[in-house]
Amino acid sequence: MFLRKIVTLKTYMPGMTMNCYVHYCPDTMKGIVIDPGDNAPEIMAWAEENGVTLERIVLTHGHIDHVGAAEELREAHDLAVSIHKDDLGMLTNAILNLTAFVSRKPFSMAAGVVDVLEHGDVIPVGKLSVEVLHTPGHTPGGICLKTVDGVFSGDTLFKEAVGRTDFPGGDMRKLVTGIQTHLMSLPDSTAVFPGHEDVTTIGHERKFNMMIR
Repeated sequence: MFLRKIVTLKTYMPGMTMNCYVHYCPDTMKGIVIDPGDNAPEIMAWAEENGVTLERIVLTHGHIDHVGAAEELREAHDLAVSIHKDDLGMLTNAILNLTAFVSRKPFSMAAGVVDVLEHGDVIPVGKLSVEVLHTPGHTPGGICLKTVDGVFSGDTLFKEAVGRTDFPGGDMRKLVTGIQTHLMSLPDSTAVFPGHEDVTTIGHERKFNMMIR
């Protein structure tokens, strides 16, 4: 899988780190940014240094630690921004995107600049693509992005854990159902690239993740 993981220290949540990914096609060097939570300059610098043309920002959900740098990146590169339709309102609601609790400056992005996604949508990445899997529960519009050999799981699935469901819109039953339906049906060898912490595999989670049994 051709990607760059950028681990950033959150301005919004001191001491917390999250994984931003640049997923790109090695033939065309076109790529997408998945969950630019913070540090837009670092993301842009990496893309420029490595000759990757950024075309789109894809948000796995609307919490601030995953969307914080989206507007700066969008303006700098005139990028499309995509999020599931059920999380669109989070981009303009400081309570739902959590900036009401962690920052004096609420995060907001105009809904008119955002493309909405639905389950089964396919997003081109040069000659490659990612498929949208709707896995609500952490948020109503939480998604994972399936590629030919891996899945970007946002805050849906972690190594031996799942996303928390105590924020507004959370639902543990829906979260586990989505994981079992859309992720556990993938081959054991499928790599899982989560929004936080370490990479894992579907096979490992099937065997050791007590939260989804």
